[in-house]
Amino acid sequence: MIDWMIQVLAILEESPRTFFHSVQLMDLFFESYKQPLQPDDLHLIGVTCIRIALKYQDLAVLPI
Repeated sequence: MIDWMIQVLAILEESPRTFFHSVQLMDLFFESYKQPLQPDDLHLIGVTCIRIALKYQDLAVLPI
């Protein structure tokens, strides 16, 4: 899953910071979600974490 996330973020030409933040979000999700997951859910979870990390990066660069 991590390799796939690296490939996606490389295609999007995003910073390593976005990658690390998305992995951190995914880890937090896996810690809190105690039910079994289907293999098909992994990509959905990964892309959702990437999307949230990208939004976080957008907010971090906005002038206040």
